[in-house]
Amino acid sequence: MKTKYVLVFLLVFSLLATFTLAGCKETDKPGDEPKGTDAPAVTEPEKTDPPKAGLVFGNIRFDSAGQWSTLSADAFEWAAKKVGVEVVTIPAITNTEDQVNGMLTLIGMNVDAINIYTATAELDVQLSQMAKEAGIPVSFENGVPGEGAEYVSIATHDWKVLGERTAAMLCEHFAGKKALLILGAPGMSIVEPWLEGFMEVFKAEGEPFEIVGTEYTDWGTEKALNVTQDFIQSGKEFDAVFAHNGPMYAGTLTALKDAGLLDKVVKACGGGQDEELAWLRSGELDCTISYLPTAQGIAAFKGLWMHMNGKEPPRAFDLPMVPITKDNVDTAAAWEDFEGAFELLGGLD
Repeated sequence: MKTKYVLVFLLVFSLLATFTLAGCKETDKPGDEPKGTDAPAVTEPEKTDPPKAGLVFGNIRFDSAGQWSTLSADAFEWAAKKVGVEVVTIPAITNTEDQVNGMLTLIGMNVDAINIYTATAELDVQLSQMAKEAGIPVSFENGVPGEGAEYVSIATHDWKVLGERTAAMLCEHFAGKKALLILGAPGMSIVEPWLEGFMEVFKAEGEPFEIVGTEYTDWGTEKALNVTQDFIQSGKEFDAVFAHNGPMYAGTLTALKDAGLLDKVVKACGGGQDEELAWLRSGELDCTISYLPTAQGIAAFKGLWMHMNGKEPPRAFDLPMVPITKDNVDTAAAWEDFEGAFELLGGLD
């Protein structure tokens, strides 16, 4: 059965008391965290390599309610189980102070290595310094730490590269079309580099389609529905549409259906979630570009595993970003396909 070690910390003085107890009795372990009913099913992996005895890794999470971060954390633990490494997870992180307390907790437990789900680039510098002073190597995921941070490796999708690859996909499928772009929140550290990479490739390819509208959202379904409906009602012509992720495309898809435009528009989105794969099979979506939270979590573990076994991991992992259409949808790795993501990363060596 999948084992989780979860330490609940209350106040700073409570933490100090916890550390004292941990120092007196090293064999004490936190209780197993119950598996939530909404969590995706995970296939138990078979061990393929002899573990380095006694390794314990810490994993500091952030935004635990999101499917992306949840699957990434599950994948980290899945990879750890594959080689017999124990994981102490700091769960339900909701603010930066929690991440600092989480780091103190793991340092007090004297874990062998720590992975950090990035909250802010600036905080990453502080956390890496805390770990350095304790002699514990760290890796980061889902973002690039600020200047001065010291780390073993980074596991994150390069959003500028993702923008470039998305543009290349749309230049093929939207050629000669008038396109509406439905994007995430403006100014975010994800959106801006994505848009920079997108426009570079779009211009380099000679602008093979016309961008007739760019609408920003809060990444949610309802907002995407509203901005798509407003654009349709404005009377501006378009015959291609791109939504930044699957939940946003769900709103855009509803608007297209309501307006009778489903079969008159070329439809694309980003993400590669299971629902998007179903839309590809049904003809309600023409193409998507898949990027996997499971690959991110496995890569985060892989960097620490390689380092602890005397190997030099990539400074930053080149995580897979795969265009998908109805022609290759049946061979595409789904978000919850741990083995598929593992194979795309070439294992743990």
